[in-house]
Amino acid sequence: MSRKELLMAARRKGEKISGHLAECQECREAVSLLAMFDMAGRLPLPNAGEGMIQRAASIAMVKPKLGRVKEFLAELIFDSWTVPHPIGVRGEGALEHRRIRFQSESTIIDFRAEQKQTGWNFIAQFGIESVSNSILIAEKLKLNPDKHGICQWVGKKPPRNMMLLVGDKIIKLPELTWKKPRKK
Repeated sequence: MSRKELLMAARRKGEKISGHLAECQECREAVSLLAMFDMAGRLPLPNAGEGMIQRAASIAMVKPKLGRVKEFLAELIFDSWTVPHPIGVRGEGALEHRRIRFQSESTIIDFRAEQKQTGWNFIAQFGIESVSNSILIAEKLKLNPDKHGICQWVGKKPPRNMMLLVGDKIIKLPELTWKKPRKK
C-alpha cells in the first residue's frame, strides 16, 4: 500500500478490514500505529530552530568528568573564646590568643591564633592519615603542611574562611568571626 492509502485507512477507524489489509500484517501494523497517534491529515510539525538543535546537542554530549570530589563541612567542637577562663587568666591576655578545633569524619583540625602588635601569628595542625597531598586554604593563601601536618603563617588579619583539601576531599570550615567577646 502507498503512504496515502495507509493514511486514509487510518482515518477510517472502526471500519471492517478488507482486501490487502486483511492479508498483510505489516500494513495492518502501520495503519494501527497511524491511527493510534492520530496524525493522519494534519500539517507536519515545524522544524526546531538552529539554536534549539544546538542546545539539545550540547545537552546530549558527554562531558568529561573531573573525578568525584567529596565535599564535607567541618563541625566546630571547641572555641576558646566561648569558654569562660579560670579566674586567674581572665584578663586581656586571654583574649589575644584563640584556639579553635574542628572535626569532619576522621579529620581533626586544630587552629591557634595569637594577636601581636604587628598582626597575627597562626598555626594549624591536621590530624589526617596522609598530609603529603593536603593543602590548607586560608582566604586566598594556600599552605602546604610539613610532614607532621603543621602549617604556620603570619597575617595582618585573621582568616574568616578556610578549607582543607585532602586528595579528592574538600573539608570546609565554618566561617569564623573575630570580634572579641565583651567584658562583663
